Amino acid sequence: MQDTFTVAQDFSFAEYLRFSYYQLPRMKMVRRLFIFSTAIGLLSGLLGLFALGENEKLGVMLLVQSLMPPVFLFLFFFVFMFLGALFVVRFKPHIIRGITYRFTHWGMERIGTRTEATIPWRDFRSLKETASFYLLHVRENNTDNVHVIQKSKFANSEEAEQFKAFVTGNLAAQ
Repeated sequence: MQDTFTVAQDFSFAEYLRFSYYQLPRMKMVRRLFIFSTAIGLLSGLLGLFALGENEKLGVMLLVQSLMPPVFLFLFFFVFMFLGALFVVRFKPHIIRGITYRFTHWGMERIGTRTEATIPWRDFRSLKETASFYLLHVRENNTDNVHVIQKSKFANSEEAEQFKAFVTGNLAAQ
């Protein structure tokens, strides 16, 4: 098995946007906002039930109004993430293009056009796998970060599985 892996990253707009949409519901703050807005909407609907007059009937509008806060929040984040991805691709392409990751027995080196970082294996928390990415959860400078490795950048699926085994083995050794 290889003892060094080098992966050159270049995200397209669609890949970066897909990853952003994937990561959004996994953010604790966003989940709390959705729970809070749903609770406020349901509380508003419940209070609306008590405000019905004698001649008024319980209508579909009351249900629709109760669900409006989470729906608007979802639409806001959907549009915001799209515009944010456009901004990154247009004005800060160094964040998603021209990045090289090198994994060795010591840890990971991230080399970009404007940034460089070295992270030892002891700072890695976990490896998650999606259909298109490997997500490396790392604790850097008292901050939890995610480094994304595209599966499409490996020569074949066997090399991708070797990479996964290499990272998993180094995580288990810590």
